[in-house]
Amino acid sequence: MIQSAGVRRVTATFLGVLSLVAICAAPTSAALYDYTALPDSADTFTTAIFRIFVPDQARTLRGVYFYVNPYNSDSRFITEDLEFQSLMAQTDFALLGARLDNVNMDSGIGDAVLEALDAFAIPSEHPELHHTPLFFEGYSWGGQFSYHFTKWLPGRVIGFVTQKGGYHNTDPAGDAIQVPGYMFIGELDLDYRIENLTGIFEEHRSLGARWVLAMQPGAGHERVMDRDLLDDYFHAVIGKRLPPSWNLGEPVPLRALTEEGGWLGNRTTHEIGFFPCYDADPDFASWCPRRSVADKWQAFVSDGAVTDTIPCLPAGADSDQIPLAGHQPLLRIAPNPTDGPTAIYLEQCLAGTYPLTIFGPNGEVIRRWSVSHAGTGPTQFVWDGRDHRGLPASAGVYFVRWDLGTETKTTPLRLVR
Repeated sequence: MIQSAGVRRVTATFLGVLSLVAICAAPTSAALYDYTALPDSADTFTTAIFRIFVPDQARTLRGVYFYVNPYNSDSRFITEDLEFQSLMAQTDFALLGARLDNVNMDSGIGDAVLEALDAFAIPSEHPELHHTPLFFEGYSWGGQFSYHFTKWLPGRVIGFVTQKGGYHNTDPAGDAIQVPGYMFIGELDLDYRIENLTGIFEEHRSLGARWVLAMQPGAGHERVMDRDLLDDYFHAVIGKRLPPSWNLGEPVPLRALTEEGGWLGNRTTHEIGFFPCYDADPDFASWCPRRSVADKWQAFVSDGAVTDTIPCLPAGADSDQIPLAGHQPLLRIAPNPTDGPTAIYLEQCLAGTYPLTIFGPNGEVIRRWSVSHAGTGPTQFVWDGRDHRGLPASAGVYFVRWDLGTETKTTPLRLVR
């Protein structure tokens, strides 16, 4: 049940209507916030209504996932989707939905998005929202909005997904070519939609655009629902683009991705290969930020029929770039089940520091660490059975996840009391 908790007008640095909505049936304790941006005399948009979900356990929001629907379609429902809420809790992201009527940034609609984030910073007690970067997922008209916003303000965008729109602006993308993007077209969609995105992709890949183009076999103008593919791309992009730390009162210095550090996908043969070893025209190929994204792209565009990978083992390459022979990272837990402290063993991965996270039964983050691995022998890490507040975790099944950049390892852990 959703209940309104009041409405107030905000007049300090912006004009609009802000309200808080209490949400009761969610995987984490959290709140939803609504904001309506009101156009001023210079604006030509008429509708900009936003709703945001903020996970309660997120001490600092790392980003905002903006889910944008087709024209005149309201995407605010996404903020109450339990699977998306769990994804946000796992990544310390807020989830934004909206009803919008314009994709033209000159109309003031882009400023309305920024205005909404400024407004949400106050009641959510997350002042970092004044500068938090966005990740976009947009379908049809919503994909056009996502791409246009990225061109308008690339420094604020971590990455974007645009699905099957037909009227993306074809002007030069400028610095937006540095922003990772995933573009989807449908094999049976109308020609103008296929030509619009394909043309934009091909014009900018030759300039080094960090973009993927994927044609969905046998599909028309329908939304891509492969969450494994989409969520893996999201994890890959935020893992590479977000710095480990930043000053909360300043814009986030998003990390640039080198073209040479990616994987390429041949759009004719569907072969994939690490950039330095790719033996076809890279200007025609899809650019993927890591191996797992390339693998899923290949399965998607070939309908699972192609598994060819261009062999490559260049000297000095790291595990985020190439498949290493015999490289099978292991995550072990003992004792499991446990009624108290338990040891988590990390083995067979290259030297580095990797995030280790324990999630609760409903996807909530219980504890999170950065664990260093020497590259030889196992690394042992002990969980004391307590949550991030230092309180004993209740009995149940938990999930331990080790993020390696190229892949993740997840193992269930049963806690008994």
